[in-house]
Amino acid sequence: MSHERARILNVNDNPASLYLTTLTLQRAGYEVLEAMTGAQALEKARQAPDLILLDVRLPDLSGHAVCARLKEDPQTSSITILQTSANDVDVLARTTGLEAGADGYLAQPYEAEELLAWVKALLRARQTLMASHTRLLRLQQVTAALCYAVTPEEVTAVILHQGLDALQAQAGGVALRSEDGQTVEMVNTRGYPEFSIKNFRRQPSSAQTPMCLSIVRNEPIYLETAEMEAAFPMVAKVNTVGGSRVALPFSTSTGLRGCLAISFRQFHAFDAHDRAFMMGLAHQCGQALDRARLYAEAKALARSREELLAIVAHDLRNPLAAVTTSTEIIRRTLPIAVPPLLESRLNSIDRSAERMNHLIQDLLDLARFQAGTLVLRQEHHGAKELLQEVLDSHAVLASEKALRLHLEPAGQEARVRCDRERMMQVFSNLVGNAIKFTPAGGQIILSVDSHPAGVVFSVRDTGPGISSEHLPRLFHRFFQVEPARRNGVGLGLSIVKAIVDAHGGTISVESALGQGTIFRFALPHQGSPAQA
Repeated sequence: MSHERARILNVNDNPASLYLTTLTLQRAGYEVLEAMTGAQALEKARQAPDLILLDVRLPDLSGHAVCARLKEDPQTSSITILQTSANDVDVLARTTGLEAGADGYLAQPYEAEELLAWVKALLRARQTLMASHTRLLRLQQVTAALCYAVTPEEVTAVILHQGLDALQAQAGGVALRSEDGQTVEMVNTRGYPEFSIKNFRRQPSSAQTPMCLSIVRNEPIYLETAEMEAAFPMVAKVNTVGGSRVALPFSTSTGLRGCLAISFRQFHAFDAHDRAFMMGLAHQCGQALDRARLYAEAKALARSREELLAIVAHDLRNPLAAVTTSTEIIRRTLPIAVPPLLESRLNSIDRSAERMNHLIQDLLDLARFQAGTLVLRQEHHGAKELLQEVLDSHAVLASEKALRLHLEPAGQEARVRCDRERMMQVFSNLVGNAIKFTPAGGQIILSVDSHPAGVVFSVRDTGPGISSEHLPRLFHRFFQVEPARRNGVGLGLSIVKAIVDAHGGTISVESALGQGTIFRFALPHQGSPAQA
C-alpha cells in the first residue's frame, strides 16, 4: 500500500482542527475524506478508507461508540482506527478507546510530524497484516488445487500457475533430482523462452547453478541483486526475465529431492514473510509430487495385478476343460456298473473341477469389476420370484446339513430391475456362506421388504456370528475371517458388493459372536435409475 493511494477518513467536529489535519495529510500525499459527526463517520466508513482519524468528542456519538460500531460491522471491522482527543487523555480514556477497538490513541495538540509518524506506522502494520492474510489465502487456494492434482504434470501446473501468480512472479520451473543422484532435470516450466530452458533442462548435480546447489545443500538460494547474480555467470548470461531469482529446495520422507525455481521481473529483496511463503509453496510442491508418484506406482501395480488375474484365469480354463472332458469320456467308456471306488474318484475330480471353475469365474469377475467392463443385462423381476428361485436351488444342500431354509412372508409385492444371473450370484454367495457356517439344526431365513428408498433383501442365519473387529473388512478383496480353514480365497463378498454397487444399490452386515449374521442389500425400485 503506497501513501499516494492510501485513503484516510478525518473525523472531527472542530472546523479548524479538521482543516489543519486534512491539510497535513494531503500534503503528505494521502487522499482524505471528512466527517464532523459520528453518523457521518459511520456512513463514510462504507467508502473503505484505509485508516480513520477519529476524535473522541463528537456532537451526536462518542468516538468510543463509533469505534465499537465500526468494529462490530464485518464490512468495516478491518479498518485501522486512530483515536484523538484534547480533553480525554488520561489513562482511563486511552484504555476505554483501545478496548473499544482503536488501534492507537493520540493526544491533542500534536505536531504534524507526530501525526504522520502514527499514520505511517499504523498503515505499515495494516499493510503487513493484509499481505499476510493474502499470502495465507493464496497458499490455501494452491493447497486446495493440489488436492485434485493426481499426476506430476497436474501438480507442477498448479504450482507454476497459481503459485507464481500469487507471488506475481514472471517465470518459474520445477526440477527433480534423478534417483541415482547424478543429474537434475527440469520437469516443467512457465515463462522461460525455449533457448533458455535448453541450457538448464538437464544438469549434473555437481553443476554450480542455484538450482543444483539448492538441492545438494538443501537450502534456499536468493539472488536479490545483480551483484549476487553475478556469482553465477552462466545464470546471469541467460537471465531473460531480468530480475531477482530464487531456488527453493524440497525433499520428502520417501527420498524425493527437487527444487522450485522462481524468477521476477525486477530485482528486489525478500522479507521474512515472502521467504516463508515461497518455502511453503516449495514444500507443498514436494509433498504433492510425492503423492502423485506414489499414486502412479499404486495404479500401475493394480493394473498389473488385474491383468495378471485375467491372464491366469483364462489360461487355467483350458486345462480345466480338458480335465472335465476326460472324466466325462471315462464315464461313457466304462461299463454300466462303475466300480464304487472309481466312481468316488471321478466324483472327487468333478467337485474339485467345479470349485476350480468357481475360483476362475471369481477371478474373471474381479478383473471385470476393476477394469470397469462389467455389463449388466437388466430386466424387471418380482422380488419374491427371485427369492423362490434361490430357495429352490439351495434346498437340497441345506437339507443335507440338517438346516431349515425358508422364506419369511412378504408384504406388498415389489419389483426390481436387475441382472437376474448376477443377482443369483449374489444370493448364491450369501446363502452358500450361511449354509457352510451354520451348524446342523440351525435355520436360514430369506426375506424382502419394500421401502421408499428401495427394495431390501436379507439373508439371516443362526450361525456362529462374526466378531465386530472383522466386520469393517468383510467386503475387502482376499479377506477371510478364518484364513486357516482355506474355504476360498476371500473374493466372494467383495464380488457381491461390486455387483450390488453396479446396480446402484447398497449392502450391509450385522453380526455378533454367538448371535448369527444378517446380510441386507437394497436395490432401487423398478423404474429407478441404476448404475451400469
